[in-house]
Amino acid sequence: MTEIRTPRLLLRSWHDDDLVPMADINADPRVMRWIDDGSVRDLDHTAEAIERWEEEWDEEGFGLFAVELLASGELIGFTGLSVPEFLPEVMPAVAISWRLGSQFWGQGYASEAAHATLE
Repeated sequence: MTEIRTPRLLLRSWHDDDLVPMADINADPRVMRWIDDGSVRDLDHTAEAIERWEEEWDEEGFGLFAVELLASGELIGFTGLSVPEFLPEVMPAVAISWRLGSQFWGQGYASEAAHATLE
């Protein structure tokens, strides 16, 4: 997997210590409001999701990057390319996806990461 650096972010592979911060993001109802049925996700579900995201890299040659703030090393969420299998009416397709902790909204991180992913 390639790492991508932007002025403020590192898009990288998933590390073991990303599980808890990503689970915290998935447990926030504001973050999950528009994801599937809006249900929050627990630690086990997050671990399974990260495993699927890593498998997608192997199967598709692209996938979801962990997004880290360069200034602090803090995981703020994910962005990347994914196959939206939950939307069969648009298949076959590739979507740009992102999910960031709500404390990171409104600062341009999603746009910065998405642009870097597409480049």
